Amino acid sequence: MDLFFLSAMLVLNSGQAQAQTPGQIVKWFDDQGTLADSIITETIYGNIGIGTTTPRGKLEVSWSPGRPGRSFIFRDGLIVTDGGDSTVGGYATWPFQHQDANGRVPFGLNYDVDSGGFNVVIGAASGSWPDMGSAYKFTIKDNGNVGIGTTNPISKLHVAGRVFANGYDVPSDIRLKEDIETLTGALEKLDKLRGVSFKWNARAESLGQISGNREIGVIAQEVEAAFPEVVATVSKEGYKAVDYSRLTAVLIEAVKELKAENEALKSRFVALERK
Repeated sequence: MDLFFLSAMLVLNSGQAQAQTPGQIVKWFDDQGTLADSIITETIYGNIGIGTTTPRGKLEVSWSPGRPGRSFIFRDGLIVTDGGDSTVGGYATWPFQHQDANGRVPFGLNYDVDSGGFNVVIGAASGSWPDMGSAYKFTIKDNGNVGIGTTNPISKLHVAGRVFANGYDVPSDIRLKEDIETLTGALEKLDKLRGVSFKWNARAESLGQISGNREIGVIAQEVEAAFPEVVATVSKEGYKAVDYSRLTAVLIEAVKELKAENEALKSRFVALERK
């Protein structure tokens, strides 16, 4: 059915336009006079329906199972489709997609089978519909965790990759603390830790690491035995993580202990020279 206006006249090349019941002002039919997916309905309340005779809001678009074209499409703008023709990570979704001359950026809601809630996702598209598959770029889980480069953020902000920032601040004001104790035996405890070189294995990929990459660090279980305060369990599998920044306090006290030992040795040496 072709529809256009010519010199203020409504022109139909095919199909029908009919006034309908008191509750509906105009309906559009196909050439066979049946109500098809292309039906447009306006009610006396000002509601517009496309593909439905009973729009429940100012604009409602419906579709029939197995029929194509389940979307709003605005040129150089937004595409909205239902879960039947598009997927976000393989689950039933409500995806949206911005489309312009530079390409498409889909985003939408993803049903989380583990929690029963919905996640907000942004990713890369493929095909004619906003089918992101697992190509997420940004995820907000229903528990509030945010993931960049990962679909399974395990903390409030989880970045799978390198982070560059001009600063990183942690509250440390003495007015916020109580029961303060200076660390003791830091040097002895550090002596039990190993600085190691290692490669990530395949299981580390679940936390956003790249298997085969060689890095340096420590072993969380060894650190936990000496300084449990800087180790956390971060996944349902029980994987452990180390807050390397908090080891700074340990290193400060270890250096001070070394300095004290050095000063004591120097004093003994001076005393021996005077004899």
